[in-house]
This record gives sequence, structure tokens and C-alpha cells, in this order.
Amino acid sequence: MTPMTSSTALAQLYAPTRRELPGSLKAILLVKVVACLVVLGVTFILFLGLSSVTEPLSSTAAVRMHVMSNLLSLAAGAALLELFGIAGIWSFKRWGVYMLACFTMLGFVFSLKLGNVGFGTCIDVVTTLVAAGAIGARWRDFE
Repeated sequence: MTPMTSSTALAQLYAPTRRELPGSLKAILLVKVVACLVVLGVTFILFLGLSSVTEPLSSTAAVRMHVMSNLLSLAAGAALLELFGIAGIWSFKRWGVYMLACFTMLGFVFSLKLGNVGFGTCIDVVTTLVAAGAIGARWRDFE
């Protein structure tokens, strides 16, 4: 073996290390991205349906449509912010982890409030917990 020169040793010492997410975390984040895109797509389709009403509505139906549009706007905003959190995790930023955890819990609370805690809600919480375990092992890599 040849001894390293001092410049080679210094170059290896100060060379930026390439950080990479574990494969399981990449898979979970991709599933979450697809779920957010599905929510955005469904919200867009429902908004189109709500905006294309041509006949006059009763006051009760108008109030229900107003409430529905508010909930759809909230769901779309939460999905967009969750996408930003996923991008933050992919960039090794701690704020991304906090955003993902916050919006997962917000979605869970809304599901409890609406009374429709189902398979999708449970999958969302479980995948976030698995992601937290994978991130926790590499927390020092996050800025």
C-alpha cells in the first residue's frame, strides 16, 4: 500500500459526505407523495363539480356546499404543506420532519372529528411512525 500524501488525506477529510435516505424511508415518502397528489386531484375534481351547479339551490344546500368547499380548501392546503414537508425531509431539513408530523396528526384529528377513521387514516399514521423511526436513527444528519 502506498502512503497517502498530505493533500490526499486532507481532501478525503474535508470531502463532503453524500447523505442518502434509507430505502424504506424513500418508499414511505413516495407513498405519501402519491397520497397527497390523489388528495389534490380529488379536491380539484370536487371543486369542478361544486362550481358547475346551474340550477338555484335551497338555502340548506347552499350552506352545505359552502361547508364542503371550505373543507376541500383545507384538505388541499394541508396536502400541499405536507408535500413541502416531504421535500424538506428529502433535503435533510428538520423542519420537513416537523411539518410531516404536524400534518399527519392534523389529518388524524380531522378524521376523528368527522367520524371516519378508516384504513387510509391508519395507514397514514403508521407510515409516519415508521418514517419517524427511520429518521430518528439518522437525526444527526438533519440540519
